[in-house]
Amino acid sequence: MDDAIFSNDLNDPVQARKRELDAVIAVAAGDMDASLATVARFESELADWAGFATCVGTSSDTGGVSVMLGALDLRPGDEVIVGPGIPAWVTSPLVHAGLIPVAADDEADTLGVQLASFEQRFSDRTRAVLVSSSFLYHQDIAHVIAISRAKQLVTIVELTASIGTMLDHRQIVEGFDVGLLSLREGVSAISTGEGGAVFFRHREWGRRAKSYSQFSDLDGINVGVNHKISGIQCAVGRHRLQALMAKNVAYSAADSRIDADGQHPASESLSPAVDADAVGSAPAIKDSFYPVGTREEAFVLAALNSGIGGRSDTVRQYEQQLKTHFNAGHAIATSSGYGSLVVALSAFGLKPGDKVLLTPTCPLCTVYALTFMRVEPVFCDISPDDFTIDLAMAERMIDGKTRAIIDIPMWGYPVDAKRVAAFARAKGLYYLLDIALAHKAKLDGEFLWKYADMATFSTHHSKTLVTGEGGAVLTDNDELALKAKQFTHCDFTASRNPVLNFSLSGLQAALGLARLHRLEQDVQHRLSTMQTLGKLLTNPHLEPLPIIPGGEPAGTKLLVRSLTGDNDALLEHQSRAGIPSDIALYNCKALYQYPVLRDKATPCPNAERMLATITTLPVHPDIRQADIAVIASVLNRFQPEHSEEVLS
Repeated sequence: MDDAIFSNDLNDPVQARKRELDAVIAVAAGDMDASLATVARFESELADWAGFATCVGTSSDTGGVSVMLGALDLRPGDEVIVGPGIPAWVTSPLVHAGLIPVAADDEADTLGVQLASFEQRFSDRTRAVLVSSSFLYHQDIAHVIAISRAKQLVTIVELTASIGTMLDHRQIVEGFDVGLLSLREGVSAISTGEGGAVFFRHREWGRRAKSYSQFSDLDGINVGVNHKISGIQCAVGRHRLQALMAKNVAYSAADSRIDADGQHPASESLSPAVDADAVGSAPAIKDSFYPVGTREEAFVLAALNSGIGGRSDTVRQYEQQLKTHFNAGHAIATSSGYGSLVVALSAFGLKPGDKVLLTPTCPLCTVYALTFMRVEPVFCDISPDDFTIDLAMAERMIDGKTRAIIDIPMWGYPVDAKRVAAFARAKGLYYLLDIALAHKAKLDGEFLWKYADMATFSTHHSKTLVTGEGGAVLTDNDELALKAKQFTHCDFTASRNPVLNFSLSGLQAALGLARLHRLEQDVQHRLSTMQTLGKLLTNPHLEPLPIIPGGEPAGTKLLVRSLTGDNDALLEHQSRAGIPSDIALYNCKALYQYPVLRDKATPCPNAERMLATITTLPVHPDIRQADIAVIASVLNRFQPEHSEEVLS
C-alpha cells in the first residue's frame, strides 16, 4: 500500500471510510481463498511493524492469549511472572487455563526494585515472564530478559499500551520472544472492532500458533481452538495500520524485524498460501454461497461510521434482529460457532472434570470447545437413521459428574429434540443444541432450537447465514442469558471470575444484518433443491437420508446414503465429477477414531455406519437447474463395486 495515499486519508476521514468499505466488500464478495489472502497480508504487515518474525491474527484479544498458551504448550499449574501494568484481558485467559500468574512487586518505588522482585518469585514451575511495554523505556528491562534467558523462560511483552510509540523502543522489544496486541475498538489504535495479534520471534512457535488457532487444522491428532480473525476485519486492519505507519515516514520495517537467529527475514505469512493460478479452478459445482449487494455496502458503511466494536450499536441491532427472526428471548452474538459453545457451556457453570454427553458424528470443532474448558466428552451412539442421541445408551453413561447433553443436527437434519429435552429434564441435565449446521431446522412446526436450554450456531463461510466468522447463542432463559453475556459484554475490572472475550465485531454483525432478511428465502430455495434432487435420484444403490417425522431440515446439505456401503467408491466417483462432499473434505468418521480422542472411545456402531455410508451434496442458492441436472446424472451413473451386498 502507498503511504502517500494514507497520509492524505489522515486529513480526509470520508475518503478513509470509503477505502475501508471497498476493502471489506471486496473480501465479503470473494471466496475463502480471498479471505485467507487478506489475513495473510495483514499478519505479515503487522509482523513488519512490530519487529517480530511472524504474527498470528485472532478473533479477540483474550483469544490471542489462549492461542499463545497453546503454541507454547503452557499447562495448568505452570507459573507466569506478571509485571506491573498488565491488563486483565491478558491475565484472565491465564487464570481460565489453570496457569498461576505470580505478580511482581508493583508497589515498589522504582522500576529497579520492581525488577529485582522478579528473580525472587521464580520457582521450578515458572515458565514465562510477562511485562508491559509501558515500562520499556527503562534500560532495567534488560535485566529481566537476561535473567529469563538464563533460566530458559519465555519472555512476553504486552504492546497495546504504547502502540503509538513503538518506534521509540523497538530495540528493546526485539529482546522478547512473544508480543501480545489487542485490536479491540477503544483499546487499540489499530482497531478491527474486536481482535488480537500474537507476535513470535521463533517461526516454529508462530506456525504452531496458527495451526492451534484453526482447530489444529482439524487433523484429529492435536487439540485446537477457533480464534481465527475474519478476512473483513483484516481488510480494515490493513488500512488502519498503514494509516498509522504513514504518520512516520521514517519507518522502515525491513531494518527492524529480527528473528530468533538475529536475521532480518523476508516477510513470512503463517496463513495457508493461496496459489493465484489456482483461484477460480475450484470444483465444477461450488460448495459455498457469497451474496453481496447494496445492502451489505450500506450496513458496513453505517458500522464503520458508528463503531465496529463488540458493544457497538451495529452488534446490538444484529442481536435484536436475531431475536426476532428466531423467536428468541435472548440472542448473544459471538466471534465464532466454537465461541458460542464455550459461552453456552460456561453459562451452564461447567467446570474442569465435568462430563458432557454427545454424539461422535459431530465435528471436531464441537468437542474442542469441551477440551478447551477441560470438560470430558462422553460419546453416545445415534439413532439408526438420524443423528439423535441414543437415549438408552445415554442413560447408561450418566454418572455423578455428568452435567449436560449436546445434540448436533448434522448438515441441517433435525433430531428428536422434544424427546431428548424431556429426558434431560428428568435427569437434571442441561440440554444444548449445536445448530451450527441447522439454523432454521424445525420440529413439529417449531424452531428446533426452542426445545433446548440454549442453542449455538455458526455463521462461518459454509453455513446458511454467512458473516465470514461469527456465531450466536439463543436462549429463552433470562438467567443463562445474563451469564452468557459476561463473555461478550466484557467488564474485566468488575468481574470476580476470569472473563474471556468472545464478542463479535461490528463488521460481521453488519453483514449479518444485511443478509438475515433473505435467510428464509435462501432456505426455501435450498429445500426446493433438496426435493428436486431427491426426485431425480433413481440409482437403486443410493437413497436420500430420511427425515424424522415432523422434522423440517435447514437445507444446509442434502445427504445421500449408499445402500451397498461402498462409500469410498461413491466419494471418488463424486470427486472426479467435480461435486464436493464434506465427508471427503473433512475425512468424517466417528470422533473417537481420531488419535486425539482415542482414549474416549466407546463403540457407537450406528454412528460409524452412518458416516461410512453417506455423502453430502451442495444445495445453496447458487445451485441452478443445470447444476441439479449434472449432480443427479453423476449420482445415477454410479455403480458400486459390491452391488450385491445391499445393507439392510
